[in-house]
Amino acid sequence: MATGVLNILSDETFDKVCIICKRKDKNSEAEKFCIDCQDYYCLKCVKVHEDVPLLSDHEILDKDHFPSSPSSNLPTAPTEQCERHKHRHVDMYCEIHDVVGCSTCMTLDHGSCQDRFYISEYIKKDVTIDTIKKELKSCEKTLDENQTFFQRNKQRLLKEKSSLLEDIKRLREKINARLDELEKNILREVNVVFSGLIEEAEKQFNLLQTCKENVKSALNKFQSSSTSDQQKFVNYKRGIQIADNVDEQLRNISTNKQNVTVVFIPDSVIQALLEKIKCFGKLSQNSKDPFLQIKNRVEEKSIKDKTDSSMCNIVSACLTGDGSIILSDRLNKNLKRLDDSTFAVSEVYQLREAPWQVCTIRQTEMAVCLPLINTVEFVSIGNKLSKSNELKTDFMCYAIAYSSGYLYISDSRTSVYVYNLSGIKIKQFCIDNSGNIQASDIRSLAVNKSRIYVTDSKKGLIILDKDGASTGIVDGPKVKGAHGCSFTSSGYLLVDDNGSGILQYGDNDKFIGKIIKATHTYKHKDASRLTMCCNKQMTKMILAGANDNIEVYSVS
Repeated sequence: MATGVLNILSDETFDKVCIICKRKDKNSEAEKFCIDCQDYYCLKCVKVHEDVPLLSDHEILDKDHFPSSPSSNLPTAPTEQCERHKHRHVDMYCEIHDVVGCSTCMTLDHGSCQDRFYISEYIKKDVTIDTIKKELKSCEKTLDENQTFFQRNKQRLLKEKSSLLEDIKRLREKINARLDELEKNILREVNVVFSGLIEEAEKQFNLLQTCKENVKSALNKFQSSSTSDQQKFVNYKRGIQIADNVDEQLRNISTNKQNVTVVFIPDSVIQALLEKIKCFGKLSQNSKDPFLQIKNRVEEKSIKDKTDSSMCNIVSACLTGDGSIILSDRLNKNLKRLDDSTFAVSEVYQLREAPWQVCTIRQTEMAVCLPLINTVEFVSIGNKLSKSNELKTDFMCYAIAYSSGYLYISDSRTSVYVYNLSGIKIKQFCIDNSGNIQASDIRSLAVNKSRIYVTDSKKGLIILDKDGASTGIVDGPKVKGAHGCSFTSSGYLLVDDNGSGILQYGDNDKFIGKIIKATHTYKHKDASRLTMCCNKQMTKMILAGANDNIEVYSVS
């Protein structure tokens, strides 16, 4: 009877069917939809869903709010589950560390961070899908470039291995040839020594043989019966003479009788060396600096825009998350966005006042100093550049850098200030804590995990720790008059050498050398300036300054 009722109901059609009933070959109209499960439920089955503890916090929609399809949810709340806390959703964002997580993650890992938000409350900026796609394509391009590098590196290593094996084989052949020569020398000496000894033995043997024949002849003469007494007397005397001569020969032989034993004594130097050495040689792995081997200047590119009223005067540059390069044009009061492939100007963002240093804060945001109005302007990086916020300072802000959730901002003379992303000043320090280093004309900042690097046009490159204590001046004479400094994605520090070229520093602030010399003189008024920036794939580097053109270099 019941089966008959179900069969009748199965002929009825609904817009949305309960997923659980459907699995049981039942046909029930869906009254609820779970965003997390992406499934529809009838009123009876949704209660089963709600009774499961792990599903209790899933968001359930009524029939009137059903999405047009499960893949096009109307709700904007995140539905992804946390990898660490499976029963939680990723619904919070830490602005300082630029990471998302569930509320438990934020409590455990970011409890001391002030700038924590629910994602639904935080989202104010329009980050388009196109922007994300462009950023991911840039990442993909970077991965392809790196894969190509490692593939080429593998082939190079295989060739090096083959060459080393040939070197070892040649060394072995050389050693074998020398050993063969040494063996021939000792064999030659053996032949000479034994030839002399054998020759002497044969000589003595023959002498005794002669004596023996003389004695035998004398005996035969004595035994002859036909010999007269006179002849016997002669034979007797000659026999005595022969016997005396034999005795003398035997005495001589006895005195010089050979009893020589020849022994081979190996060369102690060779023995000691063979015991000491373990192999033919040793391998040395010399790690070459893989960065910035400048091949050649590819071309010059114009960065002049029709809206520019003056010659371009680029004082700073930075790389964005999507791979494009931002130039800070002081005279034309704008930011110029360069395409990451062609390096052509793709967008010009007009500012209220002349900018100075610009830096990337997060993947989709950057900050630029406007010193004449004591302002740091935050710019959102999307399909179009747009203002997102600003920070007012009580000083003329020139240099700016970002690291681990903090902004480092300097005035034009001696001080560096540290702000959080909420605009709160955390601390301030002057670059004279050591008593012997006094900054006087700060031009730019670069910051990594442990150091702050300051270019001073009069002092050179000054290095500070994160507490602001000066640790020294690196190669002061080489960078006197330095204008810009920046880190590459590989972590190497690049410094402008008074507008004449680029200096590179590696690990532990080691000076690597002058890697490029500018072909133009980038000079404005009494100051030479050179701004540099590498693309995300580390295959190209641009040089810019007081010029309407930039130089593009090929890097390997």
